[in-house]
Amino acid sequence: MKKYSKIILILLTLIFLSFNSNSVEEINVVIDSGHGGSDYGNIRNEFTEKAIIDSITKKLKNSKIKPNVKLHFTRIDDENVAYKKRVEFINTIQPDLVISLHVNSLLNSEANGFEVYVSPESKAIEKSKQYAEEMAKKLEEKITLKNRGVKSASLFILKKSEVPAICLELGFLSNDNDRDYLISDVGQNQISNAIIEFISNLNK
Repeated sequence: MKKYSKIILILLTLIFLSFNSNSVEEINVVIDSGHGGSDYGNIRNEFTEKAIIDSITKKLKNSKIKPNVKLHFTRIDDENVAYKKRVEFINTIQPDLVISLHVNSLLNSEANGFEVYVSPESKAIEKSKQYAEEMAKKLEEKITLKNRGVKSASLFILKKSEVPAICLELGFLSNDNDRDYLISDVGQNQISNAIIEFISNLNK
């Protein structure tokens, strides 16, 4: 009798674990790595926006993430993918969130810090705003650059994506302090870790 009780207990445990495993919702996130190929983005001396974003993207690809979280990338290699193709890719997948990665630059070298953008033309503007605020808080906690807040812009990827989408301007290549941080391994690790932590705790 005890033998049968143990078997029943084991079976119930397996059923419970299976139920819990299947009940975990899958989270899909698209990482849109800005620029690529002949499009270098912002350039300051020998440093380019594209190179910084590519390095951070590589760290995101190699990061450990929860099994239920799937990352998708609008470009895998150093190639110039048209905005239209990026959006088609995004809208085919219909992810829970799109994160577009960029680096800022201005003639005013004093401007510094990171910004998070949403598009007022987005079909998912309210959810985009929510994620943008949460992402800004996470970056403020985890990286050393100034939080310049959440802003609005009519960016193609953001307004044409049918799902929540945000753009991270991760600092200013035109600012000495920001640039030193963005090109450093420490800075890039902190940025990628903050993004992964945010994604890992994403609530639909």
